Amino acid sequence: MARLWCTLLLIVIGLLLSGEATGEAGAGEELQGGHGNVSNGEVAEGENHDKAVAGAAEDQQDGKIVNGTLAAQGEFPYILSLRRAKTGAHSCGATLLNSRWVLTAAHCVRGSKPEQLNLQYGSNQIDRNASQLAWIAAIHVHPGYEPEDKYIHDIALLQLKVPILYSRSVQPVRLPEPLQQIEENSSAVLAGWGLNATGGALQVKLQKAQLHVFSDEECSRRHQTQLHRSQLCAGLPEGWKGQCSGDSGGPLLLPALDTQIGIVSWSVKPCTRPPYPGVFTEVSAYVDWIRQTVGRHDPQHSRLWIGNLIVAREPPPLDTN
Repeated sequence: MARLWCTLLLIVIGLLLSGEATGEAGAGEELQGGHGNVSNGEVAEGENHDKAVAGAAEDQQDGKIVNGTLAAQGEFPYILSLRRAKTGAHSCGATLLNSRWVLTAAHCVRGSKPEQLNLQYGSNQIDRNASQLAWIAAIHVHPGYEPEDKYIHDIALLQLKVPILYSRSVQPVRLPEPLQQIEENSSAVLAGWGLNATGGALQVKLQKAQLHVFSDEECSRRHQTQLHRSQLCAGLPEGWKGQCSGDSGGPLLLPALDTQIGIVSWSVKPCTRPPYPGVFTEVSAYVDWIRQTVGRHDPQHSRLWIGNLIVAREPPPLDTN
């Protein structure tokens, strides 16, 4: 009975968020924020600290999140596979914000044009020949994104050409309240199609892994460098479970609230090696930026699920410095 009520609630929220004008968007626009693909790029942080983003390894076809388990169909109805349009190859994860907007990592899309990418939705199994595909009208990278500074502001929004229709297996994700604090030692869940190990293979079926959220102080101590306040870390104290290449852009969630608190950004290689937890963009630091960007570019499709509310009003202008 509880599962039935949960399903009905998701459908009602989906209907509320989809109560928007439909129709095809205008022509695609060039990516904002510069050029150059950083998928599988590396960034040095301190002595003997080779770090790489959890980017795309396009040609491998099976595997899993490091030490993850299979997700049930419909367990994460908001997760999408960001693909190369030409080949249908999985590149990164992403999440559905509403029928017209998608959330992912900046490093997954920087340097790409909208027509070079598409999104598979509504299935746990990625397929190069999938029929449920969404096409991108515009890419909006956070203006402060800087890969040379520990991948700060590693967040991007994708505006779709045509709204996605909701169903039991296609629903929007819930966002946290702006600047919501994540309790230290919280249990979180990572979902994605990434490699099962560095140099391993991408999976076909969606995987999940239960992780531990570290405090900012513990995160910086383990990485031996001061990370940004808009980043968070998750993994296991003993390591060997978490994100790897191909998981980038996908969600870290608080399971009790089914709320996305993180976007996979980067990790130390080899993947999940202790003592280094994975690093995520902290979504609560960007809720106002998300609302402002969606409201400015597409006011007819500006409804978002934030906390316990459906929010459509655009917030005040932000200082992005």
